[in-house]
Amino acid sequence: MSDKGYDRSRIRDIKKKLTNRQVFTSRAFTKNMEKIANSLVWKSGKKIKVVMDWDTSPSAIVAVTGGKRIRINAANEITRCFPTKELKTESLVGLLGHECGHQKYTAMNLLSQYGEGFGKGKIYPRPPVPENEKESEALEEIKEFLQTGDKAAVSVITGTALRIQNVLEDQYTEMRMCDEYPGSIRKGILMNASRQIESLPTVTQEINQHHHGLVIMLNLILGYARAGEINNWEGYSGEYLDCLNNCTEIIDESIVNVDKVERFRAANQLLLKIWDYMKDMIEKMHEKEQEAKAPGESENQEETESQGETENQGEVESQENRQEEAEQLLEDLFSQTAALMPEVDEEPEESGEVPEDWDGKWENEEENQDETEEKDEKEAQDQEKPVESASEEADETSDYMEESADEDSSSQEDGQEENLLEALLQLFRDSVRLNVSQEEGGRFEGASVCEAAVGESANWKDNDYEGNGYLNAAEDMNRILYNMAEEKYEKEKEKEVLQALKRQVETINFGDYHSGCAIEIHRIDSVSAQCQKMYDSLSPDILKLARRLEEEMQDILYPDGEYMEKNLHIGKRIDGSRLYRQDKAIFMNKRISEDGGQAAIGVLIDESGSMSWGDRITYGRLTALIIYKVCINMGVPVIVYGHSTSYDSSYAEEIVDLYAYAEFDSIDGKDCYRIMDISPRGSNRDGAALRYVGERLKTRPEDLKLLFLVSDGQPAALNYSGDLAKEDLRSLKTELKREGILLFAAAIGDDQQVIEDIYQEGFINISDLSMLPVRIVKKIVSYLR
Repeated sequence: MSDKGYDRSRIRDIKKKLTNRQVFTSRAFTKNMEKIANSLVWKSGKKIKVVMDWDTSPSAIVAVTGGKRIRINAANEITRCFPTKELKTESLVGLLGHECGHQKYTAMNLLSQYGEGFGKGKIYPRPPVPENEKESEALEEIKEFLQTGDKAAVSVITGTALRIQNVLEDQYTEMRMCDEYPGSIRKGILMNASRQIESLPTVTQEINQHHHGLVIMLNLILGYARAGEINNWEGYSGEYLDCLNNCTEIIDESIVNVDKVERFRAANQLLLKIWDYMKDMIEKMHEKEQEAKAPGESENQEETESQGETENQGEVESQENRQEEAEQLLEDLFSQTAALMPEVDEEPEESGEVPEDWDGKWENEEENQDETEEKDEKEAQDQEKPVESASEEADETSDYMEESADEDSSSQEDGQEENLLEALLQLFRDSVRLNVSQEEGGRFEGASVCEAAVGESANWKDNDYEGNGYLNAAEDMNRILYNMAEEKYEKEKEKEVLQALKRQVETINFGDYHSGCAIEIHRIDSVSAQCQKMYDSLSPDILKLARRLEEEMQDILYPDGEYMEKNLHIGKRIDGSRLYRQDKAIFMNKRISEDGGQAAIGVLIDESGSMSWGDRITYGRLTALIIYKVCINMGVPVIVYGHSTSYDSSYAEEIVDLYAYAEFDSIDGKDCYRIMDISPRGSNRDGAALRYVGERLKTRPEDLKLLFLVSDGQPAALNYSGDLAKEDLRSLKTELKREGILLFAAAIGDDQQVIEDIYQEGFINISDLSMLPVRIVKKIVSYLR
């Protein structure tokens, strides 16, 4: 939190009114999530990009991941269930950890091949192995459906297999992430898992709602994989629980297996266990396809050719409608299950190598291939007569023993890790179950899941990770919320500043030369990222110029030793350069002061169209920026304005446009970025602009007031140019001097002689920007002496 003397109560009020959408899709929140993601998934040369969406539609995704991108829907149903922004933040961090887990542990290159394989008539990595006669029959039926390309069957089998594999993979990756990052990542993952399990209906509820058996089984598999048991407070017993009991061993073994392929194999095995429900769904889709009848054939065999074409077209449309109805039936069914399809936002960054045993071949295909390989091998042996020496046999034996030792060592390490994963799985399930009520009406109680997750006394694996995981999700949210509220507060205050500037216009007499003009004040309330980038890209030489000018002016504005105190009403000496003052403050005395004098400075930049030639506007912009930086560093009040002209919609009235880039006591401290927006626009009516900036300087209490005008030529506006404009500017210069404001005109371009004639001793030539510090200092010194 910054300490700028802001109205903290107002900022807190704004903070409370920030919507969830404003917060969770903000640039600040997204960047913070991106920072977390790249700390979790670090890889040289790889940067994860996080995208935060807001989609409340029923079919909206929760989160997806790809090669270099993670996309999270902040409006997902799980996160929306949590009551506070802090808890929602923990939930979103948990989803981020989940997707990062897929980046670290999931074989994404195999996932697409697995899903596409069913459409090719294959089951990757290999078809499941039946354990009884019923499963053998199921396998034959699956094989026939896939090899004949039955669309309904392929859709059901593919959708079911991918959902089951995703359930197993989600559980494995979340378990690994909770082990590796026992901070906010684990906390958020457990919160989301608890909410997901708590929201699952019981078997009895699903039966009463007439859910299809396939939906019930998928939800049961999800519930068991997550919690190790199901929500069954009604005490249901029947075929669905019997089927689940046949699946539990496969589920448990696959979740704790470090082999990435194992969860694909387990999903294939589970297809055999629940095949009856899948087959019933396939039959329902077939029935739906047959419900719509083709248009009746005409009994008249002498119908015209055009009538025949119409009937054929109707048949095609009918077939398409039947197919759409069948697909909709399957879509509606899967929408009732909490087991989601794995979604990948883009192709994996690296395709990776597909394991050798990923051939998806059926048993008869393997036998044919084995016979072919044996035949080829026999023919090769007949053609060659290899002679092996005793030494070669010894080498082969030695190699075999080394390979066997390596395999045993690797197998032992995998076994140890799987034993550890079994313990982690139990801890995960215990943590989830603690937050799920097993009785009717039991609901999740907001923060209780956080307390339960943090309060676990279990010992987790001590990895070689340098930290304890990400711990500050809630703190980050409070910081982001406050920063967003403060930014909105600053915008409100900036609008108030702009309104005050506009009100001041109404009190100023701009003189007869500008009586027919309207004055419009402009100020950016929200600085764009582009302006900030332009400022950040400035050359270090610019900052060196600012420091040089600051050093030169330091001794003049803030002398450390003996100096002449001026603008006094009584004194020992008269200051001849102050005789114009109407308040008679024309005396000066010698003083010794540690603080020195005070000054206020105004900068006015010509933004006429001619400033676009060459580098004129660049010189003007840099001049304003350098003076602004010097003043800020020295604590000197400063304003920076740009001026140009435009016309109303009817082109009947000229408008003097004044752009307030930097203001005294800036609210948000971003005026250096606003200055980068200085640009060439219309014409220049210098007299009106100088009068306004002069009035702004009059409000300052400082004795020394300096006004710098940066221009490339004499005024050129509607009925305002030539001798008329010169006369107005000369009289204005005298008027400002009487008010204690010293006017300098810095000339850029070919009209330097004209500008010098107008401003005379106040003229500064800055065509060579590198001479700016020296010439400004000399001009200030000449006025001070």
